[in-house]
Amino acid sequence: MIDYTGHFIVPMMADAFYKKNKNYPPNKERDYPALLSIFNFLSSYGANDQEVLRTWENLSACIAMDPFYASKALKTISNHIQEISQIAVYGNKKPGKKSISPDTLRTKITERYPKRPKDGSNQAPTDI
Repeated sequence: MIDYTGHFIVPMMADAFYKKNKNYPPNKERDYPALLSIFNFLSSYGANDQEVLRTWENLSACIAMDPFYASKALKTISNHIQEISQIAVYGNKKPGKKSISPDTLRTKITERYPKRPKDGSNQAPTDI
């Protein structure tokens, strides 16, 4: 196992996460590498340790309220940290359902499926 004692930000990030996610079962061997990865991601934007810690505290609160990520391990959160940070910044916006016009539908179907031969057979055209 890697010794994280020289990198004090990781234990601080762990404490912040555990406080916001009270039902999370801490596991240093699994959590600390994930937190170091999260630290590297957040600091890659030029943030210092204190800015990373403040950002992580806010993200931890968002994760605790997220119906999907609230039950995930820090390793999974680490793997999806870019998505999680985007959700925290912009919200979990899903594209609205758009109605499609009959002409657009017809065009898309025609593009996707070949026309039947004019002789009425069920054989697909060979000139595709």
